[in-house]
Amino acid sequence: MFGLETAPSIYRLSGSVYLGNDHVFFSTCLEKGDGRNNWWYKSALGYSPSKKFSLGLISWRYNGTGIFLKYNATKPGVSFWINPAYDLEFKTQRLTIGMDIKI
Repeated sequence: MFGLETAPSIYRLSGSVYLGNDHVFFSTCLEKGDGRNNWWYKSALGYSPSKKFSLGLISWRYNGTGIFLKYNATKPGVSFWINPAYDLEFKTQRLTIGMDIKI
């Protein structure tokens, strides 16, 4: 993948990988722009015991490294998740709560 940004060098490169089946998955996304610290990542390893629930480990730059729990609602394409984590960049605990909507 390739993107543009509003930095001195306007390019941004990205790559992603997803491996999985009905119960186990691994995903990772990496981005790199110009400069030594201009990079980002998000990687997850998860298990889905049913179609409604998923749990696993996640590491996400600027958010944290920790566990995640996800609930898929009865309405197709909507899910809710929580991620208590430790931010390795800023050495602090974080709690992220989110909702995914597939459009």
